[in-house]
Amino acid sequence: MKNFILGFLIGVAVLLAFLYLGGPRYLVALGIRAQEAGQKLEHYEKPVKNTVNEAGQSVDKALDKTKMKVREYIRK
Repeated sequence: MKNFILGFLIGVAVLLAFLYLGGPRYLVALGIRAQEAGQKLEHYEKPVKNTVNEAGQSVDKALDKTKMKVREYIRK
């Protein structure tokens, strides 16, 4: 019970310190920076997806060729 009360009091103290020291301003600034970073990353999303799709197609083609060669080898 003592640990619960101590934890509760520490939590309240940390919350009050956060509010008193301007924590919400830091959160707003952090949120704005996160939003800007997200917008910058959106520019990279489409090229990366295209590259992944092209790589997947290349792997599929290579797999098909390998399967054909294995079948030819087994027939011999």
